[in-house]
Amino acid sequence: MSDKKGFVASKKLIAGVASYLKNTIEDKKIQSVPKEITKFIKEADELTQNEKHYSIERSIKLRGAFIAFLAVHSLEASKEMIEFQTGLKNIRFPGEAALYFSDIYDAIYQLLEKYPYREFDEAKLYFIDEETSENINKMMLILQKLISTPMEKKHLKFNKIVNFLNPSCVATKYSVEYKIKYQYISKEHSIEKYLPAHFEIVKNKIYKNYREMFATHNFDPINKKILENKRDLELKKMEQEYDFLKKAIEDDSENIDIKILSYKHASPYPEISFTVSCQDKRETKHLHLRSEVVNVLWYKPIQLKDSSTISDVLLNYTHAFGDVYYQHVKNIGE
Repeated sequence: MSDKKGFVASKKLIAGVASYLKNTIEDKKIQSVPKEITKFIKEADELTQNEKHYSIERSIKLRGAFIAFLAVHSLEASKEMIEFQTGLKNIRFPGEAALYFSDIYDAIYQLLEKYPYREFDEAKLYFIDEETSENINKMMLILQKLISTPMEKKHLKFNKIVNFLNPSCVATKYSVEYKIKYQYISKEHSIEKYLPAHFEIVKNKIYKNYREMFATHNFDPINKKILENKRDLELKKMEQEYDFLKKAIEDDSENIDIKILSYKHASPYPEISFTVSCQDKRETKHLHLRSEVVNVLWYKPIQLKDSSTISDVLLNYTHAFGDVYYQHVKNIGE
């Protein structure tokens, strides 16, 4: 049921959608799961009432997460998922911005269906032409003009629909390679400043990992308790190490040399490099490919001209290696 205050879904419908999501994540071994979907699955497992009310703000975020999740992983929605999304879509949102946001989601993903794409781990890269580029830009401008409230500015950003890499200029060539980004801190004053923050980051990450594990797997009470004890021991050991290092810093100990290096935990990520041409100017850009939404590149590769020079080299010269060709030159008089 949809109304101007949000969307109300039955416990049965929520359970059906959550079951579909959990099974899909496990079957396809999906690692990057949007926070909204993880939160939805956890709430579904803990739901005690016969129905749940989703606020307007939550409905916007859920609808966006569902659409992007299905599109990024090329999934067909289940019957329960379609029913749930229809309920979210029919909400009478206050203001035109949220209404257009919902419609633009649909329009863009329908446009992309006819275009080729490449996958880099969980990042999907679509290649579009000038006409579709213009259409996406028009929709982006419409949304920008309608957004006015702080809530809209936070939750209705265009980059939550699609990561449009080059909205202004066409790309003529591109390449994708995997990069590894890591951090190295060695200076004493930087260690002293960063260590407490890093401790909190790691601690929160451990809590988050276990929360997501409990949300996406149906552990029986005994196994859940075993995992909770494992988590608590892990946190206790880390806290002991942190206290030891903090005391060494406070005592200005010369026997302890502390370094922070994230290389062991660094994971490769896809980065695209592409050359754009705008008003006779060429520029190369380097951007990360995102996995939570699809990436779009307006792309028109440079076509080789049918010149006599190219034809002559390809037909009459011997290929040596790489881009090198050669030909034996006859001396005059031979």
